[in-house]
Amino acid sequence: MVSPITRQRKRVPFAVYDLEWIPRSGPLPLRLVGFLDSSGYKSFSSAETFLDAVLTKRYNGYRFYAHAGGLADIMFLLKHFIQRGYECSGVTSGSSLIMLRVLRGRNQWIFCDSYWTLRAPLAEIGKSLGMPKGSCEFDAPIAELTTYNEQDCRILFAALKRLEDELWELGGELKITLASSAMTLFRRAYLEDELVVPRQVNERIREGYKGGRVEVYQRHVAKPGFYYDMNSCYPHAMTYDLPGNYLGYGTKITKFSWVDATVNTTGYCPALPYQSDALYFPTGKFRGTFYAGELDQRGVDILEVHRVYKFDGQSYMAPFVDDLYSRRKATKDEFKRLVYKLLMNSLYGKLGERRDKEKLVINPSEEWLRNGRILWREAKKLGLPSPVQMLIPHVFIESVDADIGHEHVPLCAAVTATARKNLRGHMLGTETLYYCDTDGFGTTTPDLPVSPELGDLKLEKTFDSAEFVAPKIYRLDNMVAAKGFPRKAIAEKIIYQNLIDLSEDRPPSVDSSLLATIMGEVEGSDKHPFDASATLRRDYFARIAKGETLEYRSMDRAASQLSNPTGPEVMMANGDVQRLPEAREARRTKQFRNIARAKRYETPDGNTRAWDILELEHEPA
Repeated sequence: MVSPITRQRKRVPFAVYDLEWIPRSGPLPLRLVGFLDSSGYKSFSSAETFLDAVLTKRYNGYRFYAHAGGLADIMFLLKHFIQRGYECSGVTSGSSLIMLRVLRGRNQWIFCDSYWTLRAPLAEIGKSLGMPKGSCEFDAPIAELTTYNEQDCRILFAALKRLEDELWELGGELKITLASSAMTLFRRAYLEDELVVPRQVNERIREGYKGGRVEVYQRHVAKPGFYYDMNSCYPHAMTYDLPGNYLGYGTKITKFSWVDATVNTTGYCPALPYQSDALYFPTGKFRGTFYAGELDQRGVDILEVHRVYKFDGQSYMAPFVDDLYSRRKATKDEFKRLVYKLLMNSLYGKLGERRDKEKLVINPSEEWLRNGRILWREAKKLGLPSPVQMLIPHVFIESVDADIGHEHVPLCAAVTATARKNLRGHMLGTETLYYCDTDGFGTTTPDLPVSPELGDLKLEKTFDSAEFVAPKIYRLDNMVAAKGFPRKAIAEKIIYQNLIDLSEDRPPSVDSSLLATIMGEVEGSDKHPFDASATLRRDYFARIAKGETLEYRSMDRAASQLSNPTGPEVMMANGDVQRLPEAREARRTKQFRNIARAKRYETPDGNTRAWDILELEHEPA
């Protein structure tokens, strides 16, 4: 159920912090902690002195934000919370600690990862504010490092204040995540009536909640092509009339219904998704749960309707998108443009938020421990995994079934279904397809209609040659996309590999002429070497495409550090002696291994066709 919010709004006081350390394998030496609130900037030489200064009554109720802090900065603080006996509870997502609530007596403080509040790199945020992010070597003199750190803190503080003010003006309020801010704004300023969907219907329709279409149609392209993007593909889908209140079930398809049906699909670019080891768009006969608006496409035959989940139509999201999109078009303020874009793209997914969550719990109360022991015994008796797991003494992971007060899976899933349908409609108007990726595609067609309007196409790039290796891994001329491969870290390794080899008495592993070419392109540029050197980008892409193992270094995440503590043994607040986690980095490897089944069947001539459903069901992935 999703209902309007009418309670009084409030502004929560906040400050920002930023840590600087020397990156290396193993434990990380902390050099500086910067802190900025409305009274000004301060710096600290250690995590202990920083926490002593901010975990005080003066900052009771504050949120402390660090950009990407849930992946990095917070790792330097966890051991101190554990050792001091502070009761903490945190929300995780993947490898990130989104927020950590710290309690001591009647005081509480919340440490937040501001990347979840403003989903953009700090350099991009600073540029939109007219506050350029500086640069500094990790081992620079402390005065220089402090100046660099202060600028980062000022960028983040200014951005959060501007975001808070913008949300307030629109009728919302600043929440810990951008998706929560967007949802709160929608429910306060745009949603007029309650939308009711039973929990069991949400769970049933979740089977039909599928993501975007990402497929390679032709790997090697040696002739000119055109890459088009849809303007705000998902926000545009939100402007349609979409499922609202649940009306019951039957067997007759209605306009806003979700349908359990057996279908048959045909064509070079089939219409409907099928979930197996990955998301495919096959031909043939299969059963699934589909949005009615996605079943009326060319190449879809409905063979049997098993059940129809009926809804009335609603258009409450349309004013939200129309208002923000018109504001974005009207303003020249780059930060406002960024905020409007992020808000529009953050709303619909919140409606499909999952109930199953994991919480990090540190130094829990006696009551929590008693309940945890009960849950553990009950799970053991039933032969089920325990919802409570101890990582180390005083630190636990708890699996919870959260109450989601804004859950509306049919509406969320209808947005993604409508977006897929709209993208396919554009793709069917092309001559030859090379690739598609959620809201855009590459083609030979030079003259598709373009406009700046919501949902229309824009010509993103023309190219003379391209290579589409796999979803999210491709090259358009010298522009490279390789999701999951940390390009800048690898780029630096390529550039400095000869120096590393020489220092370790190994033969140079990077060809000296290649290195000279790269350094010649980089010399005199104020860009990062990866952005400055076309040779470097092509070399990087070639290494990925041929499956070379690439090495990089990154910080161990919270779960790894907590479950495998490597710090010295220390005295705990209760007198116990215990080894605690410490922030550390490790060298890792990444390799593109073309062993998974491709999204489309690859023919001997280098082209592709859609899989037949029988091939997906009976051939190993």
